[in-house]
Amino acid sequence: IKYLLRPLDCLTNFCDDITKQSEVVRICYTNCFEFEKLYKALKALLIRNRNMCQSKVDIFKEAAHELKAPLTVMKARVDLLEQNKNIKDKDLQVYIDETKEDIALINSKLKELLFLKEIESDLEQTYAKDISMMDQCKLMQSRFKRVLDLKQVEVVSNWSKTFYVYAHERVLQKVMQVIFENVFIHSKEKSKIYVNVFPNEKKMVIINNISKEKDKNLPHFSSHIGLKIIKRLSLKLNFDFSTEIYENKFITTIKFNS
Repeated sequence: IKYLLRPLDCLTNFCDDITKQSEVVRICYTNCFEFEKLYKALKALLIRNRNMCQSKVDIFKEAAHELKAPLTVMKARVDLLEQNKNIKDKDLQVYIDETKEDIALINSKLKELLFLKEIESDLEQTYAKDISMMDQCKLMQSRFKRVLDLKQVEVVSNWSKTFYVYAHERVLQKVMQVIFENVFIHSKEKSKIYVNVFPNEKKMVIINNISKEKDKNLPHFSSHIGLKIIKRLSLKLNFDFSTEIYENKFITTIKFNS
């Protein structure tokens, strides 16, 4: 009995010593197929949990780093205000406006960090599959139909056949939503957005006229996720992403490598 249950004893010790686990771990030798399956499942679970814990640590470190500068500036401004008791109303208004900008920056940074954390969580908890990009583009147009209608913007595309990418669907949708949101929200009124598709290259080139004024009649859809974050995520999701401005037109290029 002791000999037969030795693999379970090994697995118990393996689970107890999780602080020292790495991707290269000791093997609990056994001739029993069921024990081997259990060992592999436990090993995968422990490594996955460790990675998720490390991800949480990383997100807090990044949050501290990103928020340190604007918070320091705000503190310095408050200190100056306390020292200057006879501050003029004009200078006080400048202080208020600058502080509002700092608060908006902090809020934006927090949203970006939470978005990154949400993406990482989805990558851990979902599985990749083949996804039709034609269907994804149609979905984005449907989600932002109200914006397009209010701005009287038409989307023109040359979809003749779809192409597929192997990705996590929920993650891909969130990233594509941010990309299309930036395009739709900042497009000029009564203009056209051209979605040029190259199925053999798994590439899309989106061209839109840039709106120079913010439309106050539009609902607040903006997620405030910057292009810098999208470029960072492109490395995780295996696609190339670039933007450029040419003659008042904004050109977004997305090329999938999967």
